[in-house]
Amino acid sequence: MLDSPYTPDHIVDYIVQNTLEPLMKNLSKDNLLQLSILDPAMGSGHFLLGVIRFIEDKILEVQSQGKLEHLDPTTVRWQVIRSCIYGVDLNPIAVELGKFSLWIYSAKNGMKLESLDDKLRCGNSLIDNDIFKLKWTENEIFIIEREINPFDYRSKFKEIFVTGGFSAIVSNPPYVFARSKSLSIIEKKYFTEHYFYQNYQANTYPLFIEKCDKLIKSSGRIGMITPNNWCSISTMKPMRNFFAIHTGKLSIININYKVFEEADVDCAIFIYEKCPPSKVTLSISVEPRKYKQINEMNQENLKYLSSFNFKESSYDNISVSIYKKIESNSLNLIEYCDVKSGFVAYEVGKGKPKQNEKMKNNRIYHSQKKLDISYRKYLEGADVCRYFQGWSGTWIKYGENLAAPRNKEIFEGVRILVRQIPNKPPYCIHACITDKNIVHDRNINIVKPHLNCPISIEFILGILNSKALSFWFETKYNKNQRTIFPQFKINEMKSFPIPKYIDEESFTIFFKSVEKIVREIMLYESNENIEYSSKLSFELDHLIYSFFGLTSKEVDWMNNWGSEYLKKAV
Repeated sequence: MLDSPYTPDHIVDYIVQNTLEPLMKNLSKDNLLQLSILDPAMGSGHFLLGVIRFIEDKILEVQSQGKLEHLDPTTVRWQVIRSCIYGVDLNPIAVELGKFSLWIYSAKNGMKLESLDDKLRCGNSLIDNDIFKLKWTENEIFIIEREINPFDYRSKFKEIFVTGGFSAIVSNPPYVFARSKSLSIIEKKYFTEHYFYQNYQANTYPLFIEKCDKLIKSSGRIGMITPNNWCSISTMKPMRNFFAIHTGKLSIININYKVFEEADVDCAIFIYEKCPPSKVTLSISVEPRKYKQINEMNQENLKYLSSFNFKESSYDNISVSIYKKIESNSLNLIEYCDVKSGFVAYEVGKGKPKQNEKMKNNRIYHSQKKLDISYRKYLEGADVCRYFQGWSGTWIKYGENLAAPRNKEIFEGVRILVRQIPNKPPYCIHACITDKNIVHDRNINIVKPHLNCPISIEFILGILNSKALSFWFETKYNKNQRTIFPQFKINEMKSFPIPKYIDEESFTIFFKSVEKIVREIMLYESNENIEYSSKLSFELDHLIYSFFGLTSKEVDWMNNWGSEYLKKAV
């Protein structure tokens, strides 16, 4: 596996303490030394050192109470290493560095260094010897033995599985996409046949989660830090199902700050016990060493959620009621409209002539002026605002030179443009109407009503830009828990709720009222009369609340929804 980013000490300490402490209640020193803790992607041993320090402190604490003979800390450390610590990594250099780190931490003058070869081993934690049961060519078998290096936990650590498995596992597993060239076809084939809570775009860290669950004993515990996308994106639904079915006493902490200096990845910590599902607690950490529990829910519900929402109000009775009313009185956007994404400008190996890395990095087809007739006005995502379309002055050479140009018809005619990256609440979705001959990439999505659509484009725009839709969007997809590239996918946008058309006078009145307000907002947005357009948005929101049947208490809650979020963000 590729190396994981180096985990900060405070994260290691939190995971180690909260994973191991419940196992240590009322244990004697001898019982503490019977614990077995594994890091299956040990790297240079950072997590294992954290485990050693934690168990050492517990033993010295018992010793200070006069319940044990006095032992110096170095002796205690070595006892912990020899009795409790296990590690595996695919990188042989990392394993040797891990051994050295543990030796340095536990060494004292005159002490002979014992081998740790039986405790810290080199191998592929994700691939067992059962890989040889699949059909392979002679050359593939050679690659498996020499490069993939399968690791059979049950034969390498026999003493552990006599008692049912490891007591605990702590780790920061590697994050490698299956589409990455660093994973071979052989590995991908094995993953497909041996892991059951993954998707076609498997990443290695969910594979580690599923593997580790097979390595711990009943009532054992697992604690890890991973990317947080398994909490929210649709393709990770199988992983959420895994947590709903196979874990108990589950705790998930969403981290709202940058954990790794060298990696742009939003992270979450999870800790669970291998026991029947019970309650799950959701917490947030907005700065190092500060954690706040915000929700508790029945773990069974995880199977039905599109995502986990790390906001204090996310699962209270009022918000659930509002969400259900919006869903039950709406149809998906795709029922009324075609929803398309823009073009792809750059991709190495695509376009005519074929693009290279330098062409991509220099954005060679973008320009601040029109160089010839092949150049067209180009919209940035930021050019799309609520009810108003700007233009940053950028042009792009449009044609088969691009990696994936689109049919020109999608950029023509009256249409709604929707910025792909959501804003913070209260208004997450930024959409506007345009009829201009102007192009854009996938930072902007296109909405065109069907020819027989019973509702107008202005009505659809008003719903997309409403607070009610933003609330639904945040509750369902929770994109803003991610600080890095929190864009929504085209299939997610197709599911946006638009009020059901009813051929009745009451709906006609509602429909016409929305249209009228939207047209007025568009007029004042273009004149930058912010105060009046805000007043009109407020009126529009309340009109939509009325259609969805919100009670006065629910309307009050919605009025405060965005402001509460903003206060927390400050």
